[in-house]
Amino acid sequence: MKLWAGILAASAVLAGTPDRWEDLLASAEKAQKAGHHIEAERLYRATLERAAGEPAAGPHMASILNNLGAACHTLARYDEAGQFFRRAIEAWKKHPNPGNGPGRTMVNLAGVYRAQGLWREAQATYSDAIAEFEIRFGPNSVETATALSNLADMYRAMGRLTDAREAAQRALHIAVEAAGPASLAAAQRLQVLGSINISLGNTGEAREELERAHQILLAHRGPGDPLLAGVLSLLGEVACRERRFEDAEARFRESLELWEKSLGPDHPKTAVTLNNLAQAIRLQGRFEEAEPLFQRSVRNLASQRGPSRVDYAKCLGNMADSYHAQGKEVRAVDYYQQAIAALTESLGQDHVETALMRMGLAEVRHAQRRYREAVTLYQEALPAVEKALGPDDPRVKQSLVAYSRLKSEASRYLLMLK
Repeated sequence: MKLWAGILAASAVLAGTPDRWEDLLASAEKAQKAGHHIEAERLYRATLERAAGEPAAGPHMASILNNLGAACHTLARYDEAGQFFRRAIEAWKKHPNPGNGPGRTMVNLAGVYRAQGLWREAQATYSDAIAEFEIRFGPNSVETATALSNLADMYRAMGRLTDAREAAQRALHIAVEAAGPASLAAAQRLQVLGSINISLGNTGEAREELERAHQILLAHRGPGDPLLAGVLSLLGEVACRERRFEDAEARFRESLELWEKSLGPDHPKTAVTLNNLAQAIRLQGRFEEAEPLFQRSVRNLASQRGPSRVDYAKCLGNMADSYHAQGKEVRAVDYYQQAIAALTESLGQDHVETALMRMGLAEVRHAQRRYREAVTLYQEALPAVEKALGPDDPRVKQSLVAYSRLKSEASRYLLMLK
C-alpha cells in the first residue's frame, strides 16, 4: 500500500503542478528514501528538465544531478550515472556553500568506476574524496569514515584483504567516535567490516559485526527498510559458512524480498541473493528446487560487467558445485571453466577468487581421475590463495590436505599403470 501511495502521490504532482520543479524534487527524494528507485529516477529526470533555466533552482542543481546519478547507479546504469556525477562535480564548484556535497559526489563517482572495473580510477577518486572531507571536516568526521569504508570495500573486491580490514577498522573507529556506537554510520561501517571478515574466513567476528549492524538498522529504519537487505544477505553467507543452512535460507529469503521490492526482480543484487538462496537450498540436498533458481540468477547476470561480472562468475561456480555434488562432473567442468574465464577477465588470473575457482575445478578433475590436470590446477592456485588468506585459513588447510591426498592417489595410479 505504501508503494502505491507513493507512486500515486508522485503521479498527482506530475499531473497537477507540471511547472513546479520543487514539488517534483520533494517527491523524488521521498521515493529514493523509501527505496523506490525506479520511481525516484523518473522523478529526478523530470525535476532536472523542469529546473533547467530556473534561477531559483541553481543552488539545487548539483544535488539533483548527484541524486539522479545515484538512482541510475542503483539501477545498474553505470554510464549514465557517471555522466551525472561528473556534471554534479562541476556544478558543486559554482555552489556558494557546498558542504559535504563535492566529496559525497566523488565517493559516488568512485563507486561507478568500481562497478565498471576501472580500479585505478576508482582508487584515485576515493582518495580525492577522503582528502576533500579531511580538508572540510577533519580526519575524524563521519564523511571521512564513509569514504574510507568505501575504499575498504573496494580493496576487498580487489583481493587486498589485509588493506581492506585495516581501512574498515579505521572507518568504524571514526564513525563510532563521531556519531556514536548505535548510529546509522556505525551500522554501515560494521556491515563493510563484516563482509571483509567473511572473505577472510573470520565468520565469528563477521557474525558479531553483522548482527550489531542489523540491530542498529532495525532500531533506526524498521523491519521493511531496503537498507536491511544487504546485511541480511551477509548474515546468510555467514550461516552458510557455519553450516547453518536453514538459517541461511531464511536470511536469504528475507533479503530477496526486500531487494525485489526496492530494485526489481532483474537487478544484479536481486540475482546474487537469488543465487545465494539456491546455494542454501542445494546444501540441504534439495537439488531440483535449487536448479531453476541458479539458472534464473545466472541469466540475469550474464550481460553484466564490473563487480557484477564477478558475481556472475561466483554464481556459475555455485552451479558447478551443485552439479559436482550430484556427480554430474561434465556439467560441473563446463560451469567452472566459464567461471574461471569470467574471473580472469575481470580480476586477473592471480586474484584469490580466480584461484579459489581453479581449486574447485581441481576437485572435479580429481574425481574424474584426470590427475595431471588436477595437480597443475592446485599448483597454480594454492600460492595465490595462501598469500591472500594466510596459512591458518581453513580453506587453505583443507586445500593442502586435498592436494596431498591427490598426489598420493595419483602416485598409486601411475604405479598401477607401470
